Amino acid sequence: AEENLQAMLADLLQTGTITTNGTLNYGLLFLTLNPNVQKKCQHEIDSIVPKHLTPSLEDIERMPYFQAFILETHRLGNIVPNPIPRICPKDWNLRGYTIPKGSLILSNHYSVHMDKDYWGDPTTFRPERFINEKGEFVPDKRVCHFGFGKRNCIGITLANSVIPIFLATLLQNFNFSTVPGKKPPTTEPEIGVSLSPKEYEVKITHREPVASLSQAESRRV
Repeated sequence: AEENLQAMLADLLQTGTITTNGTLNYGLLFLTLNPNVQKKCQHEIDSIVPKHLTPSLEDIERMPYFQAFILETHRLGNIVPNPIPRICPKDWNLRGYTIPKGSLILSNHYSVHMDKDYWGDPTTFRPERFINEKGEFVPDKRVCHFGFGKRNCIGITLANSVIPIFLATLLQNFNFSTVPGKKPPTTEPEIGVSLSPKEYEVKITHREPVASLSQAESRRV
């Protein structure tokens, strides 16, 4: 029993750190390659969070564009393209196909996230796809990075807290750009149990303080 517990804890630690680290790496990569997205996120953060305070989850809920950036990072930076298999609990008919009870079912999240018929431009990093005409953030269930149903990712709550706060804090304080004189990094992933960006270099510079905090302070109540 103790060995099983140790193995379970090791699995939780490994899967949690690898996937979160991979998503953060993808987020920084997409910010580096898309300076216009970076500026929009920073403008939104600056307008809500005073410079001397760290962004909170409550702040992030008031940032539609930044939330769209996070979801687009999950879509295009697809860390787990083929999650844990499922077993069909009963005979099932789907679009004319019969799936017998007990069949092993493998889902392909990469195919869903890169479906050209649905997304139109799936290879383009475009957070605006999750913003409606009113400027509101609109999640899309086709971004299935945490899986489906009752047995989705056990770390969903932790990831939805850590990743946005970490990236918002970095954007609040730093600018990210490609290294002058060097080829821009690729978005092609390293292939393994999970996907992650290939090793890349990025130039990081400290941001100038926001000229006026009155607008941000008035919004944080």
